[in-house]
Amino acid sequence: MKAVRAELAQESPFISRLWGNRSVRIAFQILMIVGFSALAAIAKKAHPSIGIPGSSGVYWLTAMIIGRSSTRWDGAGFLTGVGVAAWGIPFGLEHTFGYNIALYGCAGLLIDIIARLPRIDIRHPVGAMLCGFTAHMAKYGFIVVTALTASLTKHFLIVGLLNAALLHAVFGIAAGLLGWGLVRVARKVTERL
Repeated sequence: MKAVRAELAQESPFISRLWGNRSVRIAFQILMIVGFSALAAIAKKAHPSIGIPGSSGVYWLTAMIIGRSSTRWDGAGFLTGVGVAAWGIPFGLEHTFGYNIALYGCAGLLIDIIARLPRIDIRHPVGAMLCGFTAHMAKYGFIVVTALTASLTKHFLIVGLLNAALLHAVFGIAAGLLGWGLVRVARKVTERL
């Protein structure tokens, strides 16, 4: 990223001065959080339903992992999760706003916590997998607690709690890897440009 900034400074002093402004950098990061939270909400709403518990995580959680990896801002995961809940209102996500804040906000908060652990780098495949796994398992935990306290039976209770937990783990890890891969490809492309 520093090489890209140095190159931009040589080519365009205006862009260099603009990017040197702290307010512009903060505004850009906020726009990225808003954009990735919208992308995650759209991905959750529009994912192709294949009837496998947790399969939507590959779509919405990938967007959250990319958002946190790209901004590298403490709290960006949580803000992205809250943004998913907010975007869920106009996009019509299946739960209430408060429940969506609990689901996606907790997932984002755990992404932030895991990304801050020593020796864990969300920009590394193992770190991204750990972030995706932890976030998706936390969301699964909310669903299990809600299902066990509700009078209605959820689909995953029929499939089996252990089976659904394993599927959530696999899809969370896949989302982490996919997010890491997309961020890596984006960095390579920007370096070549």
